Amino acid sequence: MNFKKEIPSYPKINKEKIIKEYNSLRFLKFILLTIFNLNFILNTNLRANENFKVEIDAIIILMEDFKKRNLNNQNLKISYYLEKKLDNCNVIIKVKKTGDGKIRVDKKIKTFYVDSCSKVIK
Repeated sequence: MNFKKEIPSYPKINKEKIIKEYNSLRFLKFILLTIFNLNFILNTNLRANENFKVEIDAIIILMEDFKKRNLNNQNLKISYYLEKKLDNCNVIIKVKKTGDGKIRVDKKIKTFYVDSCSKVIK
């Protein structure tokens, strides 16, 4: 027995047209992925700025207060350390005086509770 299958004839395939469509789909995919990635990156940066806004405001309030108190002492050097963020307004900040040139002198550390919403140092 002879099992011969007949293959139907297909119209001629236009390779140039297929290549153009493939390239246009690749370009569209590239554009969509680029837009998605940019949106994701920008969104992440905005959230990070919102998270640190309270801490930055609290440190600025504390710096301005120290500047008002110590107008006579221009050589005062201070380091600020964020201790803990309590909520969306309250932050605990540690302040260390680093102006002394001596190595083994204990540096004074003070802890401040800063309410950045009402701009009050407790």
